[in-house]
Amino acid sequence: MNHLIKSIQNEKNISNTAYYFYFNSQRTKHIKSFFYELTYKPNKDSVKLEKEMMVLDIDENRSVYQAYDHVMLDLILNTMEMKAVKSGIIPDMNTMPQGKPIKFSHQIFKTYPIKEILYKDQMLIDSYTYRETPNILWKISNETQKIGTYITQKATADFGGRKWNAWFASEIPFQDGPYKFFGLPSLIIKIEDEEKKYSWELKGNRKINNQKDAYYTQKKSFKIQKNYLKKSFRKNMKLI
Repeated sequence: MNHLIKSIQNEKNISNTAYYFYFNSQRTKHIKSFFYELTYKPNKDSVKLEKEMMVLDIDENRSVYQAYDHVMLDLILNTMEMKAVKSGIIPDMNTMPQGKPIKFSHQIFKTYPIKEILYKDQMLIDSYTYRETPNILWKISNETQKIGTYITQKATADFGGRKWNAWFASEIPFQDGPYKFFGLPSLIIKIEDEEKKYSWELKGNRKINNQKDAYYTQKKSFKIQKNYLKKSFRKNMKLI
């Protein structure tokens, strides 16, 4: 994980090629990618914490949050698809690099100004989505804390049956954050629940210029109720 963070901070681990595939419908001025380290307990009784790198991509109109591994997998699949279209030869899926399973397959889309979120997840070959309007009532305090290079201000809220402590940095003017969190005056740098079962902390960012926008290309998905998705994927969707 430390090696991955260092690679991201040095901007050596993600090529612009990846963003060419993800942004394919409209030209945008720029895309800012924020890399969060998610630290969590895989089960409520777990003693050992696990870590996963997550990505929040923001342009002037919207954002998408997902696992870094999800980004890389989609890049591989899109590369194979483009080669197949060009050559006319169906790709051999057995030649795909074998990596670790993606622990967090969900994607969360927000359109500015944020009024609701679109939650999307995968079940076998089908995609399922639901829309939600999180009611997050933040209480901003005067407490400050230095996190990395940022001087941040603390805010608290109750959400999803948990009490959350968040720190935001006024120098990054996006009223957004990882997962379903948003609504503070500026970007959330760190957020964790009081029991420290889940914690996101910003570890790096980079700017992608003049790329096409494809994160928001809509593929076929089935609209369902949030409660149904929660029951069906309880093991994999711990935060809902």
